Amino acid sequence: MTAQNVKKESLKKKKQLQARLQKIAERYRAFTNSSSFVGNMRYDQDEQSMTGILKGKHYKWCNVPESKFDSFQGAGSAGAFFNRDIKGQYNCSSGGILSELKSRLSKLQKTQ
Repeated sequence: MTAQNVKKESLKKKKQLQARLQKIAERYRAFTNSSSFVGNMRYDQDEQSMTGILKGKHYKWCNVPESKFDSFQGAGSAGAFFNRDIKGQYNCSSGGILSELKSRLSKLQKTQ
């Protein structure tokens, strides 16, 4: 392989990496909050999920509309917004449909 071909291949790989990084940057959005209750929050546009830190613990919320994340990010009080507009409505890691299905399965198994 000639030096020119090596340079072309290197440039091609660099462009591919930049394209992947751009795709990642488009997929995820995030904001940092300095309140004692709400910490760093991240939104995954592909999954429509949000992950973040509340009082030092990591959580995940599912089926969150992007507009809800935008409103959360711009809220004057992130804690009040969370408690009013997110809490209990988008649970997936500590509840939600998976938890409900597991509960139903457990009850069925006990009756057999």
